[in-house]
Amino acid sequence: MILDVGHGSAAVLIDEKEAIVVDAGSGDLVTETLERFEITEVRSLVISHRHHDHTSELPSLLSNPDLEIKQLFLNADPTRTPSTPFEEQLRAALNDSVRRSGTEFQQANVTLGARMSTARLTVEVLSPSVDLQLSGVDGETASGEVLHPHALAVVLRVSVENGRAVLLGADLDYTRFQELIDNDESDLSADVLVYPHHGGLSGAGSESAEEAFAGRVASAVAPDVVVFSNGRDRFRNPRREIVRGIRKATDAKPMRMVCTQLSKECCAEEIPADGRLDDFLASAGGATGKSCCGSMIIDLGGHEHLLPIGHKHLDFVLNTVGDQALCLGKSLLQGEEAEGDVA
Repeated sequence: MILDVGHGSAAVLIDEKEAIVVDAGSGDLVTETLERFEITEVRSLVISHRHHDHTSELPSLLSNPDLEIKQLFLNADPTRTPSTPFEEQLRAALNDSVRRSGTEFQQANVTLGARMSTARLTVEVLSPSVDLQLSGVDGETASGEVLHPHALAVVLRVSVENGRAVLLGADLDYTRFQELIDNDESDLSADVLVYPHHGGLSGAGSESAEEAFAGRVASAVAPDVVVFSNGRDRFRNPRREIVRGIRKATDAKPMRMVCTQLSKECCAEEIPADGRLDDFLASAGGATGKSCCGSMIIDLGGHEHLLPIGHKHLDFVLNTVGDQALCLGKSLLQGEEAEGDVA
């Protein structure tokens, strides 16, 4: 499941009664989701990197007396100020979880692949590499590059045997994702791509460079569905140049885009409608009409539709948002024509 946490990331991977949680964005959506599926034990909880939009629910998850977290994977990050209330809460919650549930705390994410797998799910770490992990946040590469936290964000490929796969792109930046694309040993192919950095800028440079890079990512992954875990009230993600690049790269095959929340790029005015299309799942923007697809279940088993509420999302976009929706592609074409007229 990809959860609508606003601007942030949270995914819950469920295999029968086993669960793996990847990131814990705003609010209490992960807790609500685990309760709705009657999950009381999390095999592994991995935080892709230490930014608040990926960690804000972490202290409450660790301190929840009704939840056992067996493993926590959380990289060290010297850019975090240890005396802030959040960091103090996090340390207290982790100590509580270790005492209460025997939580195994790991600071190295690079060896996660084998440890995070369940009976039917295989979770493979594609980044960071051993070299990056040893350098660490604020460390230097062999070429003298100082590493930003996004450079060490954990990218995961989740798959089932003879079935479907999801690529969780976290906030990996342009340089590191470029290395993944250029690495012949990395299998980036996936049915679903959760696009890096919430559909925001990757650091590629100009609009045309961002568009070209988005196209390279889409070509390497070749997804059937691209998900943007975005928030309506922060930034204007997904960026038009990102969507254009993906659209151009995937024109030869059927592909759909879905956003957790309704982007202001699609609709400047708020829509007085509940965009939470899956009534069973909690969505941060559902009650306030900010969701587009909202929280969503991705079916990796291959027995049902890849995105079970896909038809409801399409109806919502066509009947409520209209031609201005970026995922339909029409407003992108209009934007290119407008830019051409100006030029």
